[in-house]
Amino acid sequence: MKIGILSLMLGRNYGGILQQYALKTYLESQGNQVVILNRQPDESNFLKRIVRMILKAAGVKRFNQAPRQEPNLRPFIQREFRVSTLASSSRSFKQLCKTENLDAIVYGSDQVWRREFEIHYGLDYFGVSTPATIKQVAYAPSFGLDAWEYTSQETDRITQSLARFAAISSREESGVNLIKKYLHHDASLVCDPTMLLTAEDYSKIASKPLQSKPYCFVYWLGDKESMNEAVSKCPMVKDLEVISINLRADYPLPSIEDWLSYIANAAYIITDSFHGTVFSLLFHKQFYIHCNKSGGFSRLETLLKRVGAESKLNNPMEDVNYSTVNTRIDDFRNQSQTFLKQALSR
Repeated sequence: MKIGILSLMLGRNYGGILQQYALKTYLESQGNQVVILNRQPDESNFLKRIVRMILKAAGVKRFNQAPRQEPNLRPFIQREFRVSTLASSSRSFKQLCKTENLDAIVYGSDQVWRREFEIHYGLDYFGVSTPATIKQVAYAPSFGLDAWEYTSQETDRITQSLARFAAISSREESGVNLIKKYLHHDASLVCDPTMLLTAEDYSKIASKPLQSKPYCFVYWLGDKESMNEAVSKCPMVKDLEVISINLRADYPLPSIEDWLSYIANAAYIITDSFHGTVFSLLFHKQFYIHCNKSGGFSRLETLLKRVGAESKLNNPMEDVNYSTVNTRIDDFRNQSQTFLKQALSR
């Protein structure tokens, strides 16, 4: 089966890249061919056309709105993914689906159903432009927020489009509830794609240890002052070297392989990131979650409850009991893999 993945554009986000890597890798392990569908924001309005004309006159061949790729991340992306040609409108996306001769499309994961993102893509992440002959599966997409933001007209279009899906899921309980309440479709709760693989799978691509001394790895997305205060107050950091990576920093980011190595070999981890938490769990690390409300907390809440680590919601410095959590993670992974297998075989 030839399957297209429609997710976030491959840019400079570790979680965004690795969730597509994990989904692609799992689907390929089941004997499928996989292509990443390069759907970029709509470029249909007059102003954007004018900008393109100006850039063309200045010698710029193409106006690309994709997030810039970090030099250290690009080799992994180029090596691990086959990416389709660009589609920057619903019409061109529909043609792309035909050109790629797809049997199925898997939509997700990450916040691809968040309205402030999706309205720039003509609701294509809900399959409104996908040819009816192509099987469609929603795997772990997120609305990003617990509240419903789509207009009544948009809601009607989405509801009608999802009726053609073979199966629908979300990675958050709040997402499952929103789908049922506003779109009137049943949905399954599944794990984030990164959890379809194991720590052993990621160790195969991680760099060798990069530090000789014990260290605390700090991976954060939110407010700098707030995170610095959290690090200074965390007693587990005492006597440890601190290695800090901010996804929005101006400095060059480490490679995917090095980022995985920093997590795999850390003595302790502090993070405000959902995927920072996921990989801490996969590599059996003790970690402290610093709440980053701008990134949405419901996904962390769902994850920790599902794997039996919900006590960290009230006591973020509490150690994780991995003898219990490992079993819950394995069960969640197996359930989610079964969802995908059954959805694609319908």
